[in-house]
Amino acid sequence: MFYLDGKHILNFLKKKRGGYFSTKGTYLAGVETLLYQELRPGVQFKGFIDLVFYSEVLDEWTIIDIKTSTSGWNDWAKKDDNKIAQILLYKEFFSKQFDIPIDKINVEYFILKRKVPKDAEFAAMERRVQQFRPPSGKIKRGQAVSLMNNFVETAVDMDGEYIDKEYPTSPSKSACMFCSFKKMRICPDAVL
Repeated sequence: MFYLDGKHILNFLKKKRGGYFSTKGTYLAGVETLLYQELRPGVQFKGFIDLVFYSEVLDEWTIIDIKTSTSGWNDWAKKDDNKIAQILLYKEFFSKQFDIPIDKINVEYFILKRKVPKDAEFAAMERRVQQFRPPSGKIKRGQAVSLMNNFVETAVDMDGEYIDKEYPTSPSKSACMFCSFKKMRICPDAVL
Protein backbone atom coordinates (compact mmCIF):
# COMPACT_ATOMS: atom_id res chain seq x y z
CA MET A 1 0.00 0.00 0.00
CA PHE A 2 2.78 2.48 0.92
CA TYR A 3 4.65 1.54 -2.27
CA LEU A 4 1.60 2.44 -4.37
CA ASP A 5 1.07 5.65 -2.40
CA GLY A 6 4.70 6.61 -3.08
CA LYS A 7 4.30 5.79 -6.76
CA HIS A 8 1.25 8.08 -7.02
CA ILE A 9 3.10 10.87 -5.20
CA LEU A 10 6.13 10.59 -7.52
CA ASN A 11 3.93 10.55 -10.65
CA PHE A 12 2.13 13.68 -9.42
CA LEU A 13 5.43 15.46 -8.69
CA LYS A 14 6.89 14.58 -12.10
CA LYS A 15 3.91 16.22 -13.82
CA LYS A 16 3.65 19.25 -11.51
CA ARG A 17 7.27 19.90 -10.44
CA GLY A 18 7.46 23.22 -12.31
CA GLY A 19 4.64 24.60 -10.15
CA TYR A 20 6.51 23.80 -6.96
CA PHE A 21 10.15 24.32 -7.90
CA SER A 22 11.12 27.33 -10.01
CA THR A 23 14.32 27.36 -12.02
CA LYS A 24 14.27 31.09 -12.81
CA GLY A 25 16.99 32.63 -10.69
CA THR A 26 16.59 29.94 -8.04
CA TYR A 27 19.22 27.30 -7.42
CA LEU A 28 19.26 24.02 -5.55
CA ALA A 29 21.85 24.75 -2.85
CA GLY A 30 21.65 21.56 -0.82
CA VAL A 31 20.08 18.13 -0.36
CA GLU A 32 20.28 16.47 3.06
CA THR A 33 22.39 19.42 4.25
CA LEU A 34 24.06 18.58 7.56
CA LEU A 35 23.53 20.88 10.52
CA TYR A 36 25.82 20.21 13.45
CA GLN A 37 26.02 22.56 16.43
CA GLU A 38 27.34 21.96 19.92
CA LEU A 39 24.71 22.95 22.49
CA ARG A 40 27.05 22.33 25.42
CA PRO A 41 29.92 19.89 26.08
CA GLY A 42 28.73 16.37 25.27
CA VAL A 43 25.45 17.52 23.68
CA GLN A 44 25.14 18.30 19.97
CA PHE A 45 22.28 19.27 17.71
CA LYS A 46 22.44 17.27 14.51
CA GLY A 47 19.94 17.51 11.69
CA PHE A 48 19.68 17.06 7.95
CA ILE A 49 17.77 19.65 5.93
CA ASP A 50 15.93 17.88 3.10
CA LEU A 51 16.21 20.71 0.53
CA VAL A 52 17.83 24.15 0.49
CA PHE A 53 17.19 26.65 -2.31
CA TYR A 54 18.81 30.01 -2.97
CA SER A 55 17.03 32.77 -4.89
CA GLU A 56 19.55 34.99 -6.59
CA VAL A 57 16.84 37.49 -7.50
CA LEU A 58 15.60 37.92 -3.90
CA ASP A 59 18.92 37.08 -2.20
CA GLU A 60 16.99 34.65 0.04
CA TRP A 61 17.36 31.06 1.15
CA THR A 62 14.50 28.59 1.56
CA ILE A 63 14.74 25.56 3.81
CA ILE A 64 12.25 22.81 2.92
CA ASP A 65 11.43 19.85 5.13
CA ILE A 66 9.53 17.04 3.41
CA LYS A 67 6.88 15.21 5.43
CA THR A 68 4.42 12.50 4.50
CA SER A 69 0.90 12.45 5.84
CA THR A 70 -2.17 10.36 5.24
CA SER A 71 -4.29 13.31 4.09
CA GLY A 72 -2.32 16.47 4.94
CA TRP A 73 -2.04 18.64 8.03
CA ASN A 74 -5.11 20.15 9.63
CA ASP A 75 -5.15 23.39 11.66
CA TRP A 76 -4.41 21.47 14.87
CA ALA A 77 -1.23 20.00 13.35
CA LYS A 78 -0.14 23.39 11.97
CA LYS A 79 -0.43 24.95 15.44
CA ASP A 80 1.50 22.17 17.22
CA ASP A 81 4.64 23.90 18.52
CA ASN A 82 6.44 20.56 18.92
CA LYS A 83 5.76 19.71 15.27
CA ILE A 84 7.01 23.00 13.83
CA ALA A 85 9.98 23.31 16.21
CA GLN A 86 12.14 21.15 13.94
CA ILE A 87 12.16 23.55 11.01
CA LEU A 88 12.50 26.59 13.29
CA LEU A 89 15.63 25.03 14.81
CA TYR A 90 16.89 24.31 11.31
CA LYS A 91 16.52 28.02 10.48
CA GLU A 92 18.29 29.06 13.68
CA PHE A 93 21.25 26.72 13.22
CA PHE A 94 21.50 27.14 9.42
CA SER A 95 21.95 30.87 10.01
CA LYS A 96 24.67 30.29 12.62
CA GLN A 97 26.51 27.50 10.81
CA PHE A 98 26.69 29.22 7.41
CA ASP A 99 26.79 32.83 8.68
CA ILE A 100 23.64 33.84 6.77
CA PRO A 101 21.44 36.63 8.14
CA ILE A 102 18.40 34.97 9.70
CA ASP A 103 15.99 37.39 8.00
CA LYS A 104 17.20 36.04 4.62
CA ILE A 105 16.01 32.50 5.43
CA ASN A 106 12.49 31.20 4.76
CA VAL A 107 11.11 27.86 5.94
CA GLU A 108 8.50 25.55 4.48
CA TYR A 109 7.02 22.14 5.12
CA PHE A 110 6.38 20.22 1.89
CA ILE A 111 3.72 17.73 2.93
CA LEU A 112 3.13 14.75 0.63
CA LYS A 113 -0.32 13.22 1.00
CA ARG A 114 -0.56 9.47 0.72
CA LYS A 115 -4.33 9.56 0.16
CA VAL A 116 -6.43 12.04 -1.80
CA PRO A 117 -10.21 11.82 -2.09
CA LYS A 118 -11.51 11.55 -5.66
CA ASP A 119 -14.69 13.52 -4.97
CA ALA A 120 -13.26 16.09 -2.57
CA GLU A 121 -15.33 19.03 -1.44
CA PHE A 122 -12.48 21.46 -2.28
CA ALA A 123 -9.91 21.32 -5.09
CA ALA A 124 -7.02 21.74 -2.63
CA MET A 125 -7.99 18.44 -0.99
CA GLU A 126 -7.32 16.62 -4.29
CA ARG A 127 -3.70 17.81 -4.53
CA ARG A 128 -0.95 15.43 -3.44
CA VAL A 129 1.14 18.28 -2.03
CA GLN A 130 0.37 20.69 0.77
CA GLN A 131 2.80 23.53 1.43
CA PHE A 132 2.92 25.07 4.88
CA ARG A 133 5.07 28.03 5.86
CA PRO A 134 4.92 28.35 9.66
CA PRO A 135 5.64 31.65 11.37
CA SER A 136 9.41 31.74 11.91
CA GLY A 137 10.08 35.10 13.51
CA LYS A 138 12.20 35.77 16.57
CA ILE A 139 9.49 34.84 19.11
CA LYS A 140 8.57 31.50 17.48
CA ARG A 141 12.26 30.56 17.04
CA GLY A 142 12.90 31.51 20.65
CA GLN A 143 10.06 29.22 21.76
CA ALA A 144 11.54 26.35 19.72
CA VAL A 145 15.02 26.88 21.18
CA SER A 146 13.49 27.04 24.66
CA LEU A 147 11.64 23.72 24.08
CA MET A 148 14.91 22.11 22.98
CA ASN A 149 16.92 23.56 25.87
CA ASN A 150 14.30 22.45 28.42
CA PHE A 151 14.44 18.93 27.02
CA VAL A 152 18.25 18.87 27.14
CA GLU A 153 18.33 20.15 30.74
CA THR A 154 15.76 17.58 31.80
CA ALA A 155 17.20 14.57 29.97
CA VAL A 156 20.99 15.06 29.91
CA ASP A 157 23.35 15.89 32.79
CA MET A 158 26.35 18.24 32.57
CA ASP A 159 28.62 15.30 31.61
CA GLY A 160 26.47 14.52 28.55
CA GLU A 161 24.99 11.38 30.15
CA TYR A 162 21.27 10.58 30.04
CA ILE A 163 19.43 11.21 33.30
CA ASP A 164 17.74 7.97 34.33
CA LYS A 165 14.72 8.89 36.41
CA GLU A 166 10.96 8.63 36.52
CA TYR A 167 9.52 11.35 34.29
CA PRO A 168 6.05 12.74 35.03
CA THR A 169 3.30 12.14 32.51
CA SER A 170 1.28 15.00 31.12
CA PRO A 171 -1.92 13.34 29.97
CA SER A 172 -4.42 15.24 27.90
CA LYS A 173 -6.87 14.33 25.20
CA SER A 174 -4.53 15.62 22.46
CA ALA A 175 -1.35 14.13 24.00
CA CYS A 176 -2.95 10.72 24.46
CA MET A 177 -4.76 10.62 21.11
CA PHE A 178 -2.05 8.74 19.19
CA CYS A 179 -0.07 7.21 22.05
CA SER A 180 0.60 3.49 21.60
CA PHE A 181 0.51 2.92 25.38
CA LYS A 182 -3.09 4.13 25.44
CA LYS A 183 -3.96 1.83 22.56
CA MET A 184 -2.40 -1.10 24.43
CA ARG A 185 -4.30 -0.01 27.56
CA ILE A 186 -1.18 -0.09 29.76
CA CYS A 187 -0.99 3.61 30.65
CA PRO A 188 -2.84 4.32 33.91
CA ASP A 189 -2.89 8.08 33.17
CA ALA A 190 -4.37 7.90 29.66
CA VAL A 191 -7.20 10.31 28.91
CA LEU A 192 -9.84 8.34 27.06
